Amino acid sequence: MTTTYRGMDGSCSYGGTTVAATESWEIETSLNMLEATVQGDAWDEYTVGTGRWTGRTTLRLDLGDAGQLAIFNALITATPSTTPAAFKGIISGTTKYLTGNCFIESAGVPSQTGQIVKAPVTLRGTGAPSFTWS
Repeated sequence: MTTTYRGMDGSCSYGGTTVAATESWEIETSLNMLEATVQGDAWDEYTVGTGRWTGRTTLRLDLGDAGQLAIFNALITATPSTTPAAFKGIISGTTKYLTGNCFIESAGVPSQTGQIVKAPVTLRGTGAPSFTWS
């Protein structure tokens, strides 16, 4: 039987601090494809280059939360952080998660009448992420 995981059971942390009021998070891994096609080839050919990962999370804005404040401070301090921090995306409980070091690439605070103020955050991974699934 296949196990189904619910998004409502997920959470995330940044720099070891749980981030409150997350609505969602996602991680995408990919490989850089290097073109290896030469003259005379009838089809494009590729070889694998380096891997990379990026991520996104959407928060309901609460800068009174230490986790959310850490994310924004990584961007808006006089000297932005040059040291990556650990991001942990929890799928279920304490045994199913993804973790990796990342930089906060961007964070926004759009405000719209009739809507809850949210903060979309973009992560840029550095080094390989790892999955724990036990």
